[in-house]
Amino acid sequence: MSQTKTPIRLRLNGADYDSDTGNLAELLIRQGLKLEQKGIAVAQNGKIVAKTRWSETLIRSGDELEILVAIQGG
Repeated sequence: MSQTKTPIRLRLNGADYDSDTGNLAELLIRQGLKLEQKGIAVAQNGKIVAKTRWSETLIRSGDELEILVAIQGG
C-alpha cells in the first residue's frame, strides 16, 4: 500500500513554499545550491544555521527560512 507524504508548508525567502523534504541540506540541494559553495547563509526562524549543521537540521511546517547567496560583481 502506497502512502502519500504530506508536504511541509513553510515560508522560503518570504514566499509560501511546500517542501517534500524535512532536511535543510536536501532543501538547499533542491534549490539548486551546492553545499560546498561559499557565500551561502541560512536563517531558520530568525536564527542563523551554521553550515556544519545543515545536514542535521530538520525543517517543520510553519518554519520561516531565509537563504542568502552572495554573488560577485563589479
